[in-house]
Amino acid sequence: RALERDLLGCGAVRRKAGARPPGRGAYARLLHAALEGARWRRRSDGAVYRGGRRSTAGLVARVAGGDADDLDFAWGGPAGVLDEEVLADLGALGWEREAEP
Repeated sequence: RALERDLLGCGAVRRKAGARPPGRGAYARLLHAALEGARWRRRSDGAVYRGGRRSTAGLVARVAGGDADDLDFAWGGPAGVLDEEVLADLGALGWEREAEP
């Protein structure tokens, strides 16, 4: 829930994710790819996000808003793609990806 609050509270991320057509732009797909199946930790308090395919798709759909839904993202591409802009935005919100064991 912490990552969801941070993403929904960031107007810049919501604008990028909601680019036309709503929820189907490249940024939303790259955000989903970065989050799906990965573990993210918030530096300030250690809150952890680890989302599966559907839960991450639902999160990104909420961030994208409009008529986007989880099916727009759940099977939309490979997980684990790390885009520089997405990483910078998540980092600015205080989140960092944890290394796989």
